[in-house]
Amino acid sequence: MTAFSQIDPARKIHYGNGLLDKVGDTVDQLDPDKGPRRVLVVAGENMAKSPLLVRLKKALGDRLGGELLGITPHSNPDWVRKGLAIARENRCDVIVSIGGGSTIDTAKCIALAALLGGDIADLRIVPPYNAALNAQKMQEPALPHICIPTTGSGSEVTPGAGLRAPDGRKWIFWNVSMPPQVILLDPEAAATTPVRIAAGSSMNSLAHAVEALYAVNRQAVTDAFALAAMEKFGQWLPRMTASPDDVDVRGEIQQAWLLGGMSICNARTALHHTMCHCLGARFDVSHGVANTIMLPHVMEFNRETTQSQMARAGRAFGHFGTEAESARGAVEAVHGLQAATGLPTRLRDAGVPESGLSDLAEDAMHERGTHFNPRKVEHADVLEIYRRAW
Repeated sequence: MTAFSQIDPARKIHYGNGLLDKVGDTVDQLDPDKGPRRVLVVAGENMAKSPLLVRLKKALGDRLGGELLGITPHSNPDWVRKGLAIARENRCDVIVSIGGGSTIDTAKCIALAALLGGDIADLRIVPPYNAALNAQKMQEPALPHICIPTTGSGSEVTPGAGLRAPDGRKWIFWNVSMPPQVILLDPEAAATTPVRIAAGSSMNSLAHAVEALYAVNRQAVTDAFALAAMEKFGQWLPRMTASPDDVDVRGEIQQAWLLGGMSICNARTALHHTMCHCLGARFDVSHGVANTIMLPHVMEFNRETTQSQMARAGRAFGHFGTEAESARGAVEAVHGLQAATGLPTRLRDAGVPESGLSDLAEDAMHERGTHFNPRKVEHADVLEIYRRAW
């Protein structure tokens, strides 16, 4: 057996209807001895216009100290700098984020910069990727973070984050102290997310589970999270797209999102996520749409190299037979879920020009995840996968 360490950086996870309206109590429970807290609310451009934000601010009452609203998809370092400045100006000592991955990543980066100091640009992870990252000491946050996720980004439980740099590439951050201290999973709040966004986000979370299952540093605990996530997505994703207003179904999907995110806390994502990051950074393809399009193509590329793991995935989706048959069944199942989302299934339909595929492949060769892929990858391989998806 290969030795492993299971690090769980998520402090508290609460699940249930109505948790959004109790966020004020959650803030008070962080450290009662510190007295009244001042909260920086962090939300994206869609959430800034949502009734959920009105409810959140009402629940916070006079605890609300400042707001960073309007964060764009594929958030950038300037949002982090702006948020940190607002927090300091208003003497905020807690962050509450609500929304999807870009919002949560921004809030995590604000908290990281407050903890470690300096500019956020100085805190990114750059090659060569130091193995000592896995031995980082857990530090008490300078700005405790309460997160109310409404998509399946997984950012609420992972120790990483991404920002789009000025040159269009992704900056990656990784620190064991980075995840929020409290996560409030409220199915009623998640049910307000448009089904198109929720479906794409589900494919992102499913991709977390797939890549965790064949990750180079997978282990028994990450396997359990990944397989449980696949079972739920296989059962509930088609039901969600068929009954988008069913809160109970949204709750099941939200649990699948959580399991998908937890599967990559200790297992590295690989080529698939790299290729999706490059699509977002260069052509502004939403992460959910990128995942929906790319996942079965990258799975097929890795299928023979990871056949035993892919067979487990296939069985989780209900495809039984020989190992090779179950592995093929996993790819078939994901193609079926891809179709069920109603989202674009080709890059050309997502606004990606054929002339840009070579540049995308070159971008991917400089990303971390490419080099953690279980099958060795060359530029020609990445280009061919993009072409098949185009």
